[in-house]
Amino acid sequence: GRESAAGGEAAGTVRLYFPDAGSAALAQRDWKVGTPESLVPPSTRFASLSRDRPAATDRALIMVCPKASEVDSLKVVLRDVEEELNIPVIFINPELVNMGVTGFGAAGRMLREQLIDTLVNTYYLRTLEWGAVTRAYPRAFTVHQTDAAAEGGYRIVKTTERLLNSEQLDELFDELFSAGGAAGGAGASGGNGFFKSLGAFIDGFSKI
Repeated sequence: GRESAAGGEAAGTVRLYFPDAGSAALAQRDWKVGTPESLVPPSTRFASLSRDRPAATDRALIMVCPKASEVDSLKVVLRDVEEELNIPVIFINPELVNMGVTGFGAAGRMLREQLIDTLVNTYYLRTLEWGAVTRAYPRAFTVHQTDAAAEGGYRIVKTTERLLNSEQLDELFDELFSAGGAAGGAGASGGNGFFKSLGAFIDGFSKI
């Protein structure tokens, strides 16, 4: 149900939305909510996408790992934000397109046009077999290739203002390695070397 400022909510709350009530309850337990050791401030509220609506006191909403199966509930919450609250909505690791749920036909296109394409990627990290794609807003997206000779095990091979889709990344891969042997040079350090360099890369990215 919808809460109001008179319903006991402290002024200036941040609402965390989880896919279901069980996930929200687990997060509250793991983050020790309601104890002196709580990992989140008292102004944090936990909610389920399938059940809870935003409150008048909310100053921001954070969607934690929303999936394609929650799209309808998500749209209801976003409609409340647009019509009544006008507050920031932050998505963490959304997976809103799924072949078995939304598909890639008309429903999938509509979802991308109405929601996904309107989102701004602030922090982005996608690992590839041969590298990674990153972004730290307001900087551009950067595509990195594994390179044992480069500092940290990666080198930047492309910078772009728009996120490349899988097909565009495949084309870039073909361009990079069409000369032959380049792929072997980038990954020749073996599995352990790759994961070691990937760990260093993620550690560095987290400090941006």
